[in-house]
Amino acid sequence: MNVSQGKKDGAGKKLDASEVIRVAAKTAYYAGSGLLLIIMVLVTIDVIGRALLNTPLVGVLEISEFFLAGAVLLGLAHTEYLGGHVMVELFYDRVSPQRQNILRIFYSLVGIGLYGVIAWQSGRLAMELMKANLTSDVLKIPAWPFRAFVPVGAFLVVLVLFVKLSRDFKELRERRAKKCR
Repeated sequence: MNVSQGKKDGAGKKLDASEVIRVAAKTAYYAGSGLLLIIMVLVTIDVIGRALLNTPLVGVLEISEFFLAGAVLLGLAHTEYLGGHVMVELFYDRVSPQRQNILRIFYSLVGIGLYGVIAWQSGRLAMELMKANLTSDVLKIPAWPFRAFVPVGAFLVVLVLFVKLSRDFKELRERRAKKCR
């Protein structure tokens, strides 16, 4: 996905699609980390309030549940971009580099299918929640913005997998071209 967009960033370099996706994934990662920080602060305040003042913070459980989806899903794309997901290398390390490349292509295709379905279905659910005006029980805040973390995070993973798939296909073509020479 190194297709030039024709736009230039501040340094005069051309931006390509893979760089835009990398920046989006990293931004989502930071947003997810921020949500996790908010959860930690709220839970800490709640625990201290319960223990010392016998007055818990109202709605901390609801907010934690809402933010947890974002904290997890928004970090997946960046982790995938860095290659940080767990991989069982028992079989992978024992095959040739060309077959490793084919396995990575297979993994990317399966991941695109899986996360594509997750993005699509969770997006539909978020839209249904928005139309139904569903709110949380205690704080009465709308649920759909928080459910939207799931399709956004899953869609970013799909985009990152497309970038990796493109790189792996390019590498496979280059290997085959060298082999034919």
